Amino acid sequence: MLRRQHIWQIDWFLVAITVSILLIGAAFVWSASYYSRAGGEGYYHSMYRTQFIWFGLGVVACIAMVILDYHKLLKFADAFYLFGIVLLIVVLANVVTDRFRWIRLGPVRFQPSEFMKIAIILLLAKYVPTGEQLKTFRGWIVPIILSSCPLLLILRQPNLATAVVIVPVVLAVLFVAGARPKHFIILGLVCLTAAPVGWYSLKEYQKHRVVSFVWKGKGDSHAEMNELYQIIQAETAVGAGGWFGRGWGKGTQNRLNFLPRGTKPTDFIMAVIAEEAGFIGACSVLLLFFILFLGCLGIADQTRDPQGKAIVVGVVALLATQVFVNAGVATGLLPTTGIPMPFVSYGGSSTLASFMMLGLVINVGLRRSSFLAGGDRSELKPLRRVLK
Repeated sequence: MLRRQHIWQIDWFLVAITVSILLIGAAFVWSASYYSRAGGEGYYHSMYRTQFIWFGLGVVACIAMVILDYHKLLKFADAFYLFGIVLLIVVLANVVTDRFRWIRLGPVRFQPSEFMKIAIILLLAKYVPTGEQLKTFRGWIVPIILSSCPLLLILRQPNLATAVVIVPVVLAVLFVAGARPKHFIILGLVCLTAAPVGWYSLKEYQKHRVVSFVWKGKGDSHAEMNELYQIIQAETAVGAGGWFGRGWGKGTQNRLNFLPRGTKPTDFIMAVIAEEAGFIGACSVLLLFFILFLGCLGIADQTRDPQGKAIVVGVVALLATQVFVNAGVATGLLPTTGIPMPFVSYGGSSTLASFMMLGLVINVGLRRSSFLAGGDRSELKPLRRVLK
């Protein structure tokens, strides 16, 4: 449990950076919640109020993750993982459309794949073998099997974007555990060789997104042009913002619904920020994330607990990938895909998951001294020699 002296050991600079990102996110979710009517008048959707509710629940979830010793959480990693697998199966069993990813509980719906990311990080931290074992591909078997099961279920939804962001988590944890660089190169070559098979397994709408992105307006089908529309409008918004933007709440691409009203507060929130705060504002948001991730990696560097190190690195890999993909989609550097920006985009499940992951990082930072003082190391045998 969390003791009184632990409160003063919390990395409050890290908390301050996160609060800054949250405030920026809340401001631009409010701006993106404006919907125009045909006559020129508009109204603000209630989503910005809902987002504050999710912020409050997220803070509670973050505190809960901080209070519980992460070594105790690792004891239940198997149960969290299996429960997440069950929820993913429930999603597939209740599919009513070709793109269904949520479970509804009364007025609330949540996305199990968001919380499955946390379960995967905890399970990998618990079971990734020692650096010696990772010097051969045999040591990769358990991590790959553990991550492949939820990946296949998430792909079946289909939710390619979420499945893709889990891959860097697995690779980052393997790297920090001592895997050899040459094995990553070999794995990359194998994936490139298997790319044609992966292409034919994609859904039609996913293929349209890739084709429209590659050809940039030269696609022939109506579906490809529809997918390209979002990219064009996002790029227009980013370009219209210039250096300093048009002003908060004054972006025409945003307020006139050229940016699709269903995605501008989520997948294209960076386009809204770039139009209204300009290049300087958008870069400032990315800089805040960069500082946040550096702070998290500082905690990973200072802890001698390999499991704690794996947790923090996994969280950073996941959040950083989401930031990169969300910003890349909004600026036209990547094909359209549904990845929210942590702490910034509108959404309940993603917001709660991001807060929980932040809580895990703070948790590791608070308890790194107890490990150095000779705490219970019986759970750390699988990774004891990583830092030697």
